[in-house]
Amino acid sequence: MKEVTYIDPVSAAKITALLGILWAVLGWLFSGIVITLLVQGAGAFPDVPPAFSLGGLLSGVIGGFIGGGLSGYLGSLVYNVLARKFGGIILELQDQQSP
Repeated sequence: MKEVTYIDPVSAAKITALLGILWAVLGWLFSGIVITLLVQGAGAFPDVPPAFSLGGLLSGVIGGFIGGGLSGYLGSLVYNVLARKFGGIILELQDQQSP
């Protein structure tokens, strides 16, 4: 068994910032699909924003990058404090045999 006792906050922030971009693009795509379905379904939603707008994509990507980076940095800092007090995540690692 192996135990994760420390996560480097800067490296975690880099990865989670990039994941934030992925989540923003997926959110933009899915919200565009939902908006398109709502607009096609009924005229009861006159103030619906345009589906798949470039502004929505850019704001989501920027927000996802910043939010992902902050959450990764702060999350790893909190994890490191808690892991010292209560123990870290226990992992079981297995060596892969090459073919």
